[in-house]
Amino acid sequence: MLNPYAILGVSRQATDKEIRQAYFSLVRQYPPEKDPVRFKEIRAAYESLKDDASRTSTYLTQFEEPDVDFSKLTTKPFPQKPEYRWIILGDDRFSDLRRIDFESDKRDV
Repeated sequence: MLNPYAILGVSRQATDKEIRQAYFSLVRQYPPEKDPVRFKEIRAAYESLKDDASRTSTYLTQFEEPDVDFSKLTTKPFPQKPEYRWIILGDDRFSDLRRIDFESDKRDV
C-alpha cells in the first residue's frame, strides 16, 4: 500500500480529527459509485490511520526514509585515538587467545 498520509493528504502529525475530516472530504470527492478504485485506496488509508492502535501498526510496518543528512556525517566511524588504534589497524594483541597449540607452555614437574 502507498503511504496512507499521502493518500489522505495529511501530515504525520495530523490529529484524529484532521484525518477524519480529510477522509470524509475525499469520500465526497471520490464516491464509490464514480471511482471505486480511488475510494478503496482512500478507505484503506483511513482504516490504517483511524485510531491509535491502527496508526501504531502502520508505523511499525511501513518503511520511511530517515530525516538525516548523511552528507554531514564524517567518514571516520569513531575517533582515531591511540587506544583504539589497535582495533582499526588490526593489531594482533589477542593472537595468544586464538592459538590451539599449548605444548610449549607445559613444563616438567
